[in-house]
Amino acid sequence: MKNPILFLLPFAAAAVLLSAVSCHSGNASSESSDSAKSPVTQLSGEIESLHEKTMNKIAPMRRMEDSLHAHIIRIAAQKGDTTQLTAAAARLNSCDTTMFGWMGRYDMQLEGKTDSGKAQYLRGQVAELTRIDQSIDSAIAEAKGLLGNQ
Repeated sequence: MKNPILFLLPFAAAAVLLSAVSCHSGNASSESSDSAKSPVTQLSGEIESLHEKTMNKIAPMRRMEDSLHAHIIRIAAQKGDTTQLTAAAARLNSCDTTMFGWMGRYDMQLEGKTDSGKAQYLRGQVAELTRIDQSIDSAIAEAKGLLGNQ
């Protein structure tokens, strides 16, 4: 069993990130009605929503990974083939690592960037986070398929 403190650490990090993103977008929207409609504000809101949507998949994804590991142990004890299960568990773990890596690299402050530079950076982050979300969906679907066959 994994250390429960280590299990909760990413959720604490996510809460801090979400809080900071919320504060950042809240500050931008309080400046003026024109800036509330700026591409930077819109993209920041899109990232916040996508981040929340993706983070909601992390706990179920980790439970699936644990279930896969339990099946791997059971099947390995029976000398069965665990190749697909092992690959699916590794993929779930990789998605988890990728998501938290993105969170660690995400620049919420956007300091030293022009408005167009900020918008360009945020568009890239939306694209990257969308790819991560799609990878998570794909890994979850694969794991569900394998777990359904066990």
